[in-house]
Amino acid sequence: PPSSTSEDTPEEAPDWQTYHDPASGVFRAARFSARTADQEPDTSADTGTDTEADTEAGRCNRLDTVICIASTPDVEQLPERSWLSSLFAKPRLTAEERLSLLSGIPTLGTEDTGTTVCACFNVGEKTILKAIQSQGLTTHQEVGHYCKAGTNCGACVPEIKALLSSVEPC
Repeated sequence: PPSSTSEDTPEEAPDWQTYHDPASGVFRAARFSARTADQEPDTSADTGTDTEADTEAGRCNRLDTVICIASTPDVEQLPERSWLSSLFAKPRLTAEERLSLLSGIPTLGTEDTGTTVCACFNVGEKTILKAIQSQGLTTHQEVGHYCKAGTNCGACVPEIKALLSSVEPC
């Protein structure tokens, strides 16, 4: 992994984790940075169990960079893009999430949210479709109220309307 620059102090130096499987032609690397004082972890949405290593002072655990390389065009060797996006949105990763990141397989119980529709709130297509079907939503405003999609910049509203029209009414 790349070395830290001369500008990095020991507390700020990035932490790299790598995985390399020459037999299958797969290389994955993840770069983590330390939290700053104003980036205290948001544990309100945590579903994993933190270990002592996760809470260790100065631990680099905010995902900064992911590199995934496969020697063949087999996309099955690459992690799901929406899952990777969800990891970037977290203020910190648990030890279990860090390991699953390198394996390229989401942790058990992690829902596939689908292709990102709303970039402002990181809401995926499958999440919106599930909300429409389970809650009987019929307008983009109802979708926004339920999962925030379409309530900030509005660029995704046409796509939300298309998803609404693609669902059969109950």
